Amino acid sequence: MFTRLRLLNFRRIARAQLLILWLSATNAAHASAPEKGWILKQKTGMMGEHTLYVSSKGIRVDSKETDYVILLKPPAWRVILFNRKTKAVYEVDAELWQGRLAFGVAGLASAGRFDGLSRRDAGVCQDSGVKARRILMMSTHPTVVIRSDGTKQLDGQLVRSCEYFVAADMPVPAKAAHVVQRFYKIPLADGIPLHLTFVNEYGGRKPELETRECRTEVLPASIFANPEGYQRVKRESDVALDAANQGLLEEMAK
Repeated sequence: MFTRLRLLNFRRIARAQLLILWLSATNAAHASAPEKGWILKQKTGMMGEHTLYVSSKGIRVDSKETDYVILLKPPAWRVILFNRKTKAVYEVDAELWQGRLAFGVAGLASAGRFDGLSRRDAGVCQDSGVKARRILMMSTHPTVVIRSDGTKQLDGQLVRSCEYFVAADMPVPAKAAHVVQRFYKIPLADGIPLHLTFVNEYGGRKPELETRECRTEVLPASIFANPEGYQRVKRESDVALDAANQGLLEEMAK
């Protein structure tokens, strides 16, 4: 009787182990299997042209004009920033990354352009072939201020208003979308950015972000693979500069 019970227990354990192995193999295959995502060709006023890959398995931003790549993946959605030329990689929490790499002279000039604007949701629509939220933003400052001597002048606000579209159905968390927006130097919103047009202090209408192409396609797992053979660095600036240029920059800073 005792031997029979042991045999029954052994069979139950063996079946349970086989089930666990099968589930693990199924989950691993599902995790590595390619799935449909979005490929967006975008152009920004400050940062130039980029290709954006988006799916539930990650976000990747490839700069057309530089060798920078930004990679984010679940579950943590940490920023993995690497440079295909310098072979350097830098990693940081999404909430802590402020996109300083993209600043430079032009970036510093653009920082804060959209600060102080009121915003309101203006409904859901189609933009770039996908479901999108439309956001309207407006300056709360007067266009013209009166000097003490009675003369008038523009108040210096770079942006009077803007119309902003972000994707409504792309399965990425807000903090991951914010990384893309910080890199592009545009307002933070919950959703992958699609279009942004603003009116400047002179009343001119300017495109800041354009999505020139948006299509769905099966994305191979390699799109979101970590870079191999890269040197891990502690500073974001080390990703942008090779050793010679880094030394020159440090010498200029003395």
